[in-house]
Amino acid sequence: MIPSRLEKYLASRALTAPWTLAGTPERDFTGAIVVPSLAESSSLFSTLRSLGQNPVDFSSRFLVVVVVNHREDAPLADKEDNFKTLERLSAADLSAAGLPLAWVDAASPGLELPVKTGGVGMARKVGFDLALRRLDLRKDPLILISLDADTLCRPDYLLAIENHFRKAAVPGAVIPFCHQPGATEEEDRAIRRYELFLRAYVLGLRRAGSP
Repeated sequence: MIPSRLEKYLASRALTAPWTLAGTPERDFTGAIVVPSLAESSSLFSTLRSLGQNPVDFSSRFLVVVVVNHREDAPLADKEDNFKTLERLSAADLSAAGLPLAWVDAASPGLELPVKTGGVGMARKVGFDLALRRLDLRKDPLILISLDADTLCRPDYLLAIENHFRKAAVPGAVIPFCHQPGATEEEDRAIRRYELFLRAYVLGLRRAGSP
């Protein structure tokens, strides 16, 4: 049974139509992992495989929702890559790895994101709004995870998240990460400098007493 507050949200604020969930019909998950994908056919399936390396008793409890998306004015190359991703998702059998997989077609004509408001934030919201009706809302903790399509996860990823929220007082978290190595020495150097900038920025906030 959906709580009245959530029912009100789904009726008035949710972004669902004209989009639907394809893939697994399963329900009553304890969490959802939403992965927006825009022209990322070369990296998305490595991300999904890394999620599938988590123990089945954890990964089977999470609905993985890939939102294949682009705006109406997207470059032709991005659209073609997204159609390739949709074809591969339709042919994938990741459930064999204990990974309940669903996807949203926000790329085909009539389903593309609008030019003015479409973007990764809207893609994530569509994914989460569609996933909500597939969750067992009686479970505690009920976990919503936002992931990128070029992110590789460790085999203890879901275990660590679930353990954190069983004890945490704050209902949100940002997970530590590092970028993958660059393809060239120049790219790798740029990545290291960018990560140094990120860490220096956070250190500056801490030293300034920022919450």
